[in-house]
Amino acid sequence: MKRNIVLSGILAVVLSMLLLVACQKEPEPTATPKPAPTKESKPEPKPVQLSSDAGAAAKAVDLLGAWVSANAPEKDSFEYEGVDGKMYQGHFDEDILPLFTTNGVWFDNSPACSSCHFANSEESAHEMNLTTYAGILAGADVLEDPPGVSILGQATPGEGEFNWGEAKLRHRLRDNRMPPGFPFDRTEENRDGPTLTVNGTEVRAVDLLGAWVDAGVPESADFGDYKATFDQDVLPLFTETGIWFDGSPACASCHTGNTEASAHEMDLGNYAGILAGADVLEDPPGVSILGESKPGVGDYSWADSKLRSRLRNNRMPPGSPFDITEANRDGPFVLHGQPVEGIKDIASTFGTGECEVLAVNLLGDWIAAAAPNGDFDFSAEDNTPCSGNFEADILPLFTQSGAWFDNSLSCASCHNANSEASAHEMDLSNYAGILAGADVLEAPPGVSILGESAAGEGDFHWADSKLRARLRNNRMPPGVTFDITEENRDGPTLTINGTEVRAIDLLGDWVNAGVPETANFGEYDATFAENVLPLFTTGNAWFTGSLACASCHSGNNEFSAHEMNLGSYEGILAGADVLEDPPGVSILGESESGAADYDWDSSKLRARLRNNRMPPGFPFDITEANRDGRIILAGVVK
Repeated sequence: MKRNIVLSGILAVVLSMLLLVACQKEPEPTATPKPAPTKESKPEPKPVQLSSDAGAAAKAVDLLGAWVSANAPEKDSFEYEGVDGKMYQGHFDEDILPLFTTNGVWFDNSPACSSCHFANSEESAHEMNLTTYAGILAGADVLEDPPGVSILGQATPGEGEFNWGEAKLRHRLRDNRMPPGFPFDRTEENRDGPTLTVNGTEVRAVDLLGAWVDAGVPESADFGDYKATFDQDVLPLFTETGIWFDGSPACASCHTGNTEASAHEMDLGNYAGILAGADVLEDPPGVSILGESKPGVGDYSWADSKLRSRLRNNRMPPGSPFDITEANRDGPFVLHGQPVEGIKDIASTFGTGECEVLAVNLLGDWIAAAAPNGDFDFSAEDNTPCSGNFEADILPLFTQSGAWFDNSLSCASCHNANSEASAHEMDLSNYAGILAGADVLEAPPGVSILGESAAGEGDFHWADSKLRARLRNNRMPPGVTFDITEENRDGPTLTINGTEVRAIDLLGDWVNAGVPETANFGEYDATFAENVLPLFTTGNAWFTGSLACASCHSGNNEFSAHEMNLGSYEGILAGADVLEDPPGVSILGESESGAADYDWDSSKLRARLRNNRMPPGFPFDITEANRDGRIILAGVVK
């Protein structure tokens, strides 16, 4: 069993609903399948353990793509690239068919595709048979008139060249339905979204969007028999929470601007952003989500639009785990129709020891052993007992480049001596310097980075240590420029009633004044609504292109990052992790949420706004999967 990696909160999936990726048009199957009994499929396979031939493994979607691109042969072999970069021969019966007919291939307990798509009959979902070669090529809706919709990218089943880039199978295996968390309904009754009432007329949400697009996407003129308008009826479908289903995140909560920090560089919060589409910073720029041949052409086609397919089409197999990073988009590694365990999709491994352990966890075990300048015990990620050594396993995390991520600076490259020329007067190049901590030339001298009550006390506490926080916590908002002089540490300079004040100092004055909701505070007579709240709710407030805090922390629900709502006074005071037990973690320096003993210097909000994550350049990962560093090789097995 893997060690349970402790996160400071549950990161929800709201920040980056990845609404659009593929750049090809995707017409829809037209028929709605009837509920059908499932058929028996092959039992769930036991995952293949990593072995000498595991280099032949490939991501399942890539393997299917190689087969389709070779014209989907039934008997002849086809060539594909393995995870080791070498070319291998695949075969339909051995490598492709099991991906459709075997339970548990795509993820743990996933149903086989053929359990719902088992025959060219009305009882089979979309009249589709994925149990045989002939059935896969026949595609979907084979009883319709005209018959058949290719799932392999042909113009019609059995005719024309295969095109994996445009294949419906590829999109259904890769593209998450949006908003994330859409309840799966096998009858597809919810396919067109909720029923709305517009000026007394009932209309399904997807049909309303279709009417708007097919009317030429008017910005101000009304459209449809129900006289709908963009501002009143269309825009709320992108900007309001709970509109698609109970608890659904707003599309604009993840697609917040035409910036790298916004999912697919897309802004779904306004008319211009919706028309600009996705991937606007790419070259060439933009992918239309409204069915245009390219953004700006104006030849809108709702039937061909990416927005329509993402709102209507369930990702398959049903139950595919949502991953905001899309790391699972191409499926698992498979070999001969079975998932392969043990393949790590990382560029390199740091260290020369025998035990696999996350770097932050290794440091934590060293601190728990009282930070010895010698040997200590630790547990590998699979709980194997191991023995480590400071010089061999801990010191290199501070002194060697590339320890934390590819090309990362060594900590000691900036913190190299107890002198004014060294960042924070700190020496991380040796044991004594690490224990001495930061700011050793100040009066009083030294700030422990290992969780001691004071440097040299020896009462180490890893959970409270500054080193742990700096290695794990991203500075917010994401994307803030690293400045080694720390000139930007207190945020931008604001002018309030003629007085200049830095943003961090403004927040500090508000907190230290007792967080007033309506009363003025500070010598500049600031107010919460006019001066404080916009720092949480407005884009570009902290730097050009910065996300609004509330775009990711949008509500006290599981979809919001850290279950936190930074869009209101009550939400800011409630803090983070409000659904946990016990509930709530104060971000304003209270001893506990609701205690009202506010202390700005101790607040988590201040630390997250001011402190750069170290080493500088740490890749931002909204899932926080990299929060405890990379897997390194350390120590020896006991």
